[in-house]
Amino acid sequence: MTNIRRTLRALLVAAIACSGLATAVATAEFAAAAGETEFAVTPDIHVNDALLLGGDLLGYAVVASTDPTYGNRLVEFNSETGAITRSVVVGSEPTVLGRSVSGARIHVGLAGSNEVVEVETAGFTVVGTTSLGTTGFFGPRYAVDLVVLGDREVVVSMRRAAIPEHAGVAVISDGVLLPDITAEHTGPNVIERGVTADVVGYTNESSSYGWWQLNVDGDGVTREEPSILTAVNGFDLDIREDNDRIYASNRVSIDPDTGATIQTYGEGTSSVRPAVNGGIAYFYDADNQSIELYDVDSGGPFGEPIAMPSAIDGMDVTAAGIIAWRTGVGFVDVREGVLTGNVSDFETGLPVADACVDIYTPDSTPLDYLGTAVTDANGDYSIVLPTGEYWVLFANCDEIRYFNEWFNDVRAFDFDRINEVTIRDGETSIASAVVSPIFTDLVEGSFYFLPVLFLRDAGITTGCSSVLFCPGDNVTREQMASFMARFWRFVGGTCDFSATPIADVPVTSFASDDVSCIYNLGITTGTGPTTYSPANLVTREQMASFIARLWRRAGFDCPAGGHPFTDVSVTSFAFNDVACIFNLGITTGTSATTYSPSDFVTRAQMAAFLDRLFDALIAAVDALDD
Repeated sequence: MTNIRRTLRALLVAAIACSGLATAVATAEFAAAAGETEFAVTPDIHVNDALLLGGDLLGYAVVASTDPTYGNRLVEFNSETGAITRSVVVGSEPTVLGRSVSGARIHVGLAGSNEVVEVETAGFTVVGTTSLGTTGFFGPRYAVDLVVLGDREVVVSMRRAAIPEHAGVAVISDGVLLPDITAEHTGPNVIERGVTADVVGYTNESSSYGWWQLNVDGDGVTREEPSILTAVNGFDLDIREDNDRIYASNRVSIDPDTGATIQTYGEGTSSVRPAVNGGIAYFYDADNQSIELYDVDSGGPFGEPIAMPSAIDGMDVTAAGIIAWRTGVGFVDVREGVLTGNVSDFETGLPVADACVDIYTPDSTPLDYLGTAVTDANGDYSIVLPTGEYWVLFANCDEIRYFNEWFNDVRAFDFDRINEVTIRDGETSIASAVVSPIFTDLVEGSFYFLPVLFLRDAGITTGCSSVLFCPGDNVTREQMASFMARFWRFVGGTCDFSATPIADVPVTSFASDDVSCIYNLGITTGTGPTTYSPANLVTREQMASFIARLWRRAGFDCPAGGHPFTDVSVTSFAFNDVACIFNLGITTGTSATTYSPSDFVTRAQMAAFLDRLFDALIAAVDALDD
């Protein structure tokens, strides 16, 4: 369950502001003799992705929103001088780009919105924007890689708000998203132009490591079942197509049709996409901070490696991608800063050792988990991060989130409060917290312990006080409305808070909006035409109906079959609902043949029911992809 909870972090919050890696393109002109190459930042802007044209010196880059001058723009630049010749605003947080073979169009994928933007290069103007739609359960789809087949035909690999992230491969033709989209969950995260197939791709986020052949027709994209390659195999690899070959960042070239190895190039691997131009393949060597050059056919070294600077303008250098043209080579340089801080205990004031400081980069919705720093014995931590905007969450390292009491002198009792920091080039930013432990009335190892932590982590409960969950208390209908509405929003649903006929829930109630939400969703019909009876306790019979209706409202049918409980009458309003949650594995009853429908539901039991409901929903969504 711990691993599940970690992957759920990607679902916990939605991005309020978008920002990407702050980068620059550093380029080097080839010198007559090895060792004479010098690098310069050209241009010095915050780039998310870049491409250079092999036949000339023009480059194109998409610029992160954090750049003060060219944020959210596509720019054209001269790779020798670094001069930006043209630019155009393309939308929120452009992250990937591709150019048509004719050069007439550039297509840009956005991370701040689920769109692909089409730019006409002659006038350098936006001529179209196409939405990638949604996955339904996991929300919008976002472009992570794209291949431009024709001026107005682009193939897009997409991601979703889930782990695995893959949300299928789609085709945009003449500004229209075609209907045939490949399945979610498992598919190619990185794609390139194919030879026999229109597009080939690789799964780099799961151990399936599939190699995919994709074809495009008037309805969209189709795929063959993937093969497993021995040459391209591993997490986070990237690929580049050139002259009917695929070059992978683990230093091999392969036949895109058969997957057979054509050549190997030295040793080592990285997640940095290689570059190919003029019969030379360029690979990033992170251990030696250099770019290595190889003859594409023989596999032999082409001269000496090009040593990259450890810093440019006093800032550390890390390559995030390689680009090459006829007279030079460049890399996309990730700019870095330091995030540091201290975590202390709210009650005692003492430092909290071994606390996990979880870092997210909000370049999309949902937030992407980036990494974790751990506090030392003095409660201090420090981590180097690329420049940009980040969100910081504090937890102990058993995946249990602390309550944030204070963050950088700002009161933050609300669990849903996410702490924002900005990392700037060569600077140190501070994110400190004073925290409280988890609910003090939970019994570790009990049936409800991990489910309650899940509900707290997901923002579905805030407890009955700042330090108590009250697991033995019975659930009121008022509390039930909040449990159901928050759960619905957590899994990606939206609420309609418009007026209802319910007259006995005052607007001052903490659950006023939540009652409106579940009433308008059809999860409750109330206890009468105008009553909800918020103070009444929830029975197990009513709980079954609440959960079964939410399940059906999410778009799923209840499993076929009855239930073994002899104490649930066929005349009960919840007879079929009890069967539904029984067959979903949400309840096993109070014995082999009893359900105890009139018993009240405790808060501990409700936590377990909702935890199992979430697992059932995840299984149902995964089954759709199989």
